[in-house]
Amino acid sequence: MQDMDSLKEKDSELFARDVKELLDHIGDKRIYELLKETEHQTLEILLLSTWGYSGREVAKIMGMAEQTIYTKRNRLRKKLKNLSKIE
Repeated sequence: MQDMDSLKEKDSELFARDVKELLDHIGDKRIYELLKETEHQTLEILLLSTWGYSGREVAKIMGMAEQTIYTKRNRLRKKLKNLSKIE
């Protein structure tokens, strides 16, 4: 992935500056555990999405196909939905 430090300058009020900080913001232990087991690449996609980048922009930044970005986000969304059904 490109140098994420240069991308961070897009917005000085970011939710999280990196994947570790993103995970640190998770208050729900079950969601934290699910995300902790998620592949790092998917977490980077999630982070870039929280920064306001579109799927197309994330694909360009990460050098991946746009459809791959949407697929990875949808798989994570499905896991999170399934987690909420377990309650």
